[in-house]
Amino acid sequence: ESVDEYDYKIEYLKFEEGTRFPELLSKQPHVAYKVDDAEPYLAEADRVVFGPEALGENVRLAFIVKDDAIIELYEGTRRRSRRIRPVSAADTRVPRP
Repeated sequence: ESVDEYDYKIEYLKFEEGTRFPELLSKQPHVAYKVDDAEPYLAEADRVVFGPEALGENVRLAFIVKDDAIIELYEGTRRRSRRIRPVSAADTRVPRP
């Protein structure tokens, strides 16, 4: 079932051994946001944990730490407003290398 079918849009991620994601992401929960431009958030981050990495044309993924919270930034550059909105888990699937 897709996480989009659930009311609260919560997804459990299981990281396999050898994943390219840092261990921190498998140990602590995070919140995901779909943003039109990740650059301002990357610049204000206390630390960039992963990425930004291109997932396809006009799409990038990054994980940052801000005020001790892990934040996933899913950037879709088709629209240029700077509004932040929660992202569904279906939007954050990362293809295997």
